Amino acid sequence: MRELKNIIERAAYRDLAGEIGPADLGLALDAALPSEGKFQDRVDAFCRQLLQQAMAQSGGNRAEAARALGLSYHKLRYVLAKHLGHTGE
Repeated sequence: MRELKNIIERAAYRDLAGEIGPADLGLALDAALPSEGKFQDRVDAFCRQLLQQAMAQSGGNRAEAARALGLSYHKLRYVLAKHLGHTGE
């Protein structure tokens, strides 16, 4: 909850248009995300995108990517295996 509060406060400070949008929250949607399809397929695509971004920004460092996403290291390993097929170290 504390992290969500901080995200909202930062978005409010940065907002210039009088309306907070996905970009203000750091959630700018990528055009590669499907705009149609079943709910779970769209959620999975979003999860894959988040994981790929976190791994790229951390230079492949899983511990750093886990911290950036607010996940435990073990949870990150689980979601990497589930969404990206990463199984090994």
